[in-house]
Amino acid sequence: MIERCKSDEKYLRNGITVCERWQIFDNFLEDMGTRPSGTSLDRKNGRLGYVPDNCRWATPTEQRKNQIAPSGNRARYQPVSSEQFEKIYSLRNDGRTYREISEELNLPINIVGRICRGDRVE
Repeated sequence: MIERCKSDEKYLRNGITVCERWQIFDNFLEDMGTRPSGTSLDRKNGRLGYVPDNCRWATPTEQRKNQIAPSGNRARYQPVSSEQFEKIYSLRNDGRTYREISEELNLPINIVGRICRGDRVE
């Protein structure tokens, strides 16, 4: 977390920092506790830094729901396979929502929506 804030261009550009208290690991551990299995550290508000009131342990699904949509540049995602296309259409025909499909297939919800609407996906 500390190293990411000091070296990752996105974090540097957006002013994401770690609070002074958490520069000492024992303080971080006291505030956050040990990491529960299947979780990782998540910032509740992705525009704010690592401070006790803005952090939580979250599952990958919870973190995907909490992502900030990229602005300006198009996000680059891994290509969607033909099997995933078929599964998306099948799940949608079964009445599943975009969010349910997104979570099940671990794909961004906007990509699922574009595929279901027949939009071009690059």
